[in-house]
Amino acid sequence: MTARNVASGFKCLVRSALAWTIASALIALIGLCFIAWDHFSPKKKELSYAVATTPLIANVEGKPSALHIYYKSEEVSDVQSVQVFVRNTGDIPIRASDFDEPLTVAIAPGHLLDAHITSSFPANLPAAAKPSVSAASVSVAPLLLNPGDQFTVALIVGGSAPHISLNARIVGVEAIRLAPNLVPGTPGPTENSLWLIVVFFSTGVGVAVIFGRRLDKRADQLHAELLTFQNEFERASSKLMRLEGDERALTDIEDRLNAQRPERSEV
Repeated sequence: MTARNVASGFKCLVRSALAWTIASALIALIGLCFIAWDHFSPKKKELSYAVATTPLIANVEGKPSALHIYYKSEEVSDVQSVQVFVRNTGDIPIRASDFDEPLTVAIAPGHLLDAHITSSFPANLPAAAKPSVSAASVSVAPLLLNPGDQFTVALIVGGSAPHISLNARIVGVEAIRLAPNLVPGTPGPTENSLWLIVVFFSTGVGVAVIFGRRLDKRADQLHAELLTFQNEFERASSKLMRLEGDERALTDIEDRLNAQRPERSEV
């Protein structure tokens, strides 16, 4: 591989890296614009919930009359396990003072057998306190819910699968939204967090643009120096080859002269 090929390859690599850094800088700029737009755009206040119902005991036709099923000393025929997931899916906190009344989980049809909070995020969410229970509803006291905060209310309901609804008067919230696709668990990074990761990564790569131009100029200088060195090396090689040729010619002449000397001495 010649010096010319090495220099050309290095220069192409530098220019390719420069193109990538420019692209990264553009991505970072787009991300910053999005974050700025999201920061200055109006924030929404939103509370959402989802419901999952699992039958525990089904009403079996033709069961023996002597078979009785009790839950906490109360005879039941159908029993449903209902999980109600509640999450602040908005952009701003919902404060306890924003509630004009407690959050109510209404059950219809059916009657409530038991209710308790099974999980919450963060773990110290005040919703861990026991909710007050009535025959057909559960009330959760007003509490602070930051964006992403959530809790799960577990219900044991007697009767057929009930219809669950959440009701509360909350400042800035028109209605609590039913979100069937809401998945319980620890919330992942928000969209803004993902954009921040993209921005920091792209900015870190894009900073190379500042040095990329200098590196490209240095590559041009290196390319020129390598070409100059190659030309000088080729000229030196040519001179060396000529000198070697002259040396061989002188050696031949000297050999011929040495061969002729004995003959002259005999004469």
